[in-house]
Amino acid sequence: MSRLRSWLAIPSRDGSPTEILCWVRRMEITGGFALLAGAALAWSNDWLSWLLLGAGLLSVSPWPGASAILRKAQTRPEILASDPDRRRRRGRLALKIIAPAQAVIFTVFGYVTNGWGGAAFFLVLALVSCGLGTWIYLRMETS
Repeated sequence: MSRLRSWLAIPSRDGSPTEILCWVRRMEITGGFALLAGAALAWSNDWLSWLLLGAGLLSVSPWPGASAILRKAQTRPEILASDPDRRRRRGRLALKIIAPAQAVIFTVFGYVTNGWGGAAFFLVLALVSCGLGTWIYLRMETS
């Protein structure tokens, strides 16, 4: 249990960019396996099941996301933002862009799949997800 807790533990604010990106990669893998499990549990051979399966496989794969940045940093270490103030500014900017975009995308997806009820459900899901992401970011920034 302590090994799992240490694997999921949020790195400190003063942690190295590599340490933070390794944590992000672990969260990508965790989310990918959750999507794969959701696809397996809700499998019905329609497009939504295939979308869950594809998103899970993409999240687990080593090509996009944090692992790509870590691979690039091996040859070009200057791409990692090691200045803490610069990292905080970039994090706040990303949060300001990603949270509203996620809410809009989830709402449109919900409307396309299930009408206004689906739009409301996915909007609530996006707001909860954005709130959790903001909480984690702020916790990382203040720890």
